[in-house]
Amino acid sequence: MSTTVYSPGFCHLSVCTDDTDDVMLAAVNASHPTGLSHGWTVADEPFHSGDPNPCPCNIDADKRHVLVVC
Repeated sequence: MSTTVYSPGFCHLSVCTDDTDDVMLAAVNASHPTGLSHGWTVADEPFHSGDPNPCPCNIDADKRHVLVVC
């Protein structure tokens, strides 16, 4: 299983993963700490492109893209 942040931002990160949300969030919070007590969570909004969150990965059919927010 793997989780990769492919588009970091100040308040949002785009993640490609085949992990569960809990495992993905633990990996993202470890590699990109926010400094806030609540850390990163899965965003309740679609991607800026309008794609739903999460959405299938456009490169690996076994993975999905997830937008997270701090």
